[in-house]
Amino acid sequence: MPSAQNADGTAISGISKCHYVFSTGDAMWHNARNDSQEASKYARIDPRGPFIPRLNGERNSIRRFRDILDGTSNTIAMSEVAATPRDQAFVKGDVASFNGMYDGTSALPGPCLTAPLDPNNPRQYQNGADCWRGLILGDGRTVNNRFTTTLPPNSYSCAYGGGNDSWGTYSPTSEHQGGVQTLMFDGAVRFITDSIDSGDLNARQVTSGESPYGIWGAMGSMDGKETVSYDG
Repeated sequence: MPSAQNADGTAISGISKCHYVFSTGDAMWHNARNDSQEASKYARIDPRGPFIPRLNGERNSIRRFRDILDGTSNTIAMSEVAATPRDQAFVKGDVASFNGMYDGTSALPGPCLTAPLDPNNPRQYQNGADCWRGLILGDGRTVNNRFTTTLPPNSYSCAYGGGNDSWGTYSPTSEHQGGVQTLMFDGAVRFITDSIDSGDLNARQVTSGESPYGIWGAMGSMDGKETVSYDG
């Protein structure tokens, strides 16, 4: 179960919490829910992960088990998030408003690690994004209830533009020592350490082929044709 200390606490404004997050794979660029035709189109170009945004009433972008060509035992479905109070942008569990992941052409996760921290509290981001990460059940926005296999677990998370419909790099987080729990598509629960191979974090994201983000990225892609070997 999720390790967040407030997992059983009082719900905010009567809305149920959700400390589970769903994988969008190693894709960042336009991985957010957005009702514009253009953004939805970009998000569906060679989708890397199983859970992607789609327009209301649209069914042709649904991912199915048969689409997971890398194998259900090699592909992550879900993980967890250590939710924090909405008005406190803690590094573990929350998201920074930061635009450094965009290089003018595409997205890359590494610059998120330079997102400025609050000089008076280095456990918090200086500029937090507008999000309810782990705090709102049933919300499909990426910043709230999804994660990417780009930066490793318990790392920084950044939303481009800082809005609640922003694309970005979103790490799963937990109160476990040294990693997070994940659920694979074959039903197995695996503990993924913070030190998992994450490849070249300054590489641009790809739309096909092997992930540039090491074993962690490969576990998020559905059909990157990688051979994943991870023993914790």
